[in-house]
Order: sequence, then structure tokens, then C-alpha cells
Amino acid sequence: MTPYLDRQLPLPVRRQSIDWRSVNAKTVSIAAAMVIASVGGTLALILWIDRHDDLIMNAGSGDVLRLMFVLVASYLAVIAIHEFGHIVGGLAAGFRFQHVRISALLFHRTKGVSFQGGMALFFSGQTKLTPPPGEVPRSAYAVMVFAGPAANLLCAAACLFHPAGLMAFLGLSLLVGIGDLLPFETQLTVSDGGRLRMLFFDRPRCERWMAIVRLSDESSEGKQPEKMTPPLLAQATAIRDESRDTPTAYALAYSAAMARHEFAAAGDLLEVCLQYAAHTTPNVREALISDAAVYQAAVRHDSALASAWLADLPPTARPWLRERVESALQARVD
Repeated sequence: MTPYLDRQLPLPVRRQSIDWRSVNAKTVSIAAAMVIASVGGTLALILWIDRHDDLIMNAGSGDVLRLMFVLVASYLAVIAIHEFGHIVGGLAAGFRFQHVRISALLFHRTKGVSFQGGMALFFSGQTKLTPPPGEVPRSAYAVMVFAGPAANLLCAAACLFHPAGLMAFLGLSLLVGIGDLLPFETQLTVSDGGRLRMLFFDRPRCERWMAIVRLSDESSEGKQPEKMTPPLLAQATAIRDESRDTPTAYALAYSAAMARHEFAAAGDLLEVCLQYAAHTTPNVREALISDAAVYQAAVRHDSALASAWLADLPPTARPWLRERVESALQARVD
């Protein structure tokens, strides 16, 4: 039975709330230390503002614009340092660099430089590193993950000794470095603290994530979906929970099953993706809608359901998502 795929149940709605994972004594201790550090950084910033209140109270329009520029530039620099930390930590742990995105600018190992659209990406960054062949210990993943916020905290410490008082950069470095060590998840991201907690305190989810990383590497390296490593696919789909890793893992397994012409299994895997669609980003959600439409048209030969799924694609969806459905529908007519 595939009630979501057959539109008997509505596609789950995305939730905006932060999903705090189960907390234990060690997590509480770490979070408490982060809060104490953030309070200290905030007090330092307040003291600086108190000493330089004339710059703020007497600021003209030009000064305000300059302050805004400094804050934005400082934040983007903090993001760049954070991602650079992940790269350095990953390379030190034996990972291989694939790409890094700083705001809208993407640097790819083989494809060069490109721009990524969307305001949601402007104040964020992303690094993709692929693990070395063979078994990789959890400690290597932990080094890669922790190196990002560690780079921010080291920069914040260095700013304390700068005579010019780079307080905006210091404060933002503390905010990003400490904030990203807190263990939380949203539909858009999993914090570094969330990944670290997973690596050390949640072995099933840890093994699933490590399998996803390897499968994503196989996919990005051009390996045909049907050749994805079966044990990794089994490991990635071993558990289901309300996190973004569930639809990600099952989407990888779905593409492999479709490529092997295992259509019944593919339908079941796609059903799980749709069931957990509330835990995906808008782009992934649109891709799942497109997959559902293609599956109904090409596998089940149900043009009505395929057209209904196609109608759910928003006008702003990437053009190729709509085109692949239209091609499947046209092939059905021919």
C-alpha cells in the first residue's frame, strides 16, 4: 500500500519548529558550558558598546550604512572561516574536498566556480567532503564536524588581543561557533552539535549518516545508481525517524531501485520519502513531487495521478523537474 504516493493521504506539511533531540547529562553539561561562554562573549560586547556609545548615539546615516556593511561583511567572513575549518579538519582526517559554498558562491573541485540562487542561501555556507576508502572511524567524522565551530572560536579568541577591537567579528564568531555546537535540527540543517551528539551518543543514526555520506559521494562521482553499494543502502535505510536523514536515505535507495528496474521496491521506498516529506527542504520536497509524478506516469501508467502530482509543483520549481514529468506523460501517450 502506498497511500501517499496514490494521493489518498495529503503530503505532510513542513514544520518550522526546531527539533531538539533527546538530551542526556553529557549533552546538558556541554550546552551549559556553551551558554556560559556565550554570556561571557555578550558581556564583553556590552562593555565595548558602553565605552563607545558615542559612535552609536551620534551616528549619521552614512555611519549606519557603514555599520550595516561591516556587520554583513563580518558575518560572511565568519561563515567562510567556519567552512574553511571544516575543510582543514576534514583533510586532516583523510577526507577529500568536493565543494564549498560561501553565501551564493560555490567552489567545486572539478566544476569550478558558480553562483547559487535563493535568499535562504545568502547567509549560510556548506562544505562537502568525501571519506577515504574503507572503514572510517567516528572520530574522523567528529574531527571534520568539530573543526568548523572550532575555527570560529579560535578566531574569536584571537580578536580579544587585537588592539582595534574587532568586536563585531568577535561577537559573530562566538555566536556562530557556540550556536552551531548546540545539538538541534531544523528542516534546513542539522547543527554541528547535533552531528557530534549523533556520532558519540546515537550509534544507529550515526551509522545511517555515515552511510548517506558515502552514498552521496558515489552519486556525485558519477556512479550509476544501480551500482550503489547494497550494504550502504541497507545501512542508510535501517531506521526511520523524524529527521531530514530519513527522506535523504530513502531517496538514494529509491534512485538505485529504479535504476535496477525493481519498481515495486522503488514504490515502497518513494512512499517513505513522501511520508517524511515534512522533514525536507523546499528543493527536496519539489524533487519528491516530481519523482511521484514520474513514477505514476512511467511505472503505474496512471496519467491522472501523474498530472495531479505535476499540478502540485510550484511555479518557482526548477524547470527540469516539470520537464521530466511532461516527458513521462508524453511517452505514456505515445
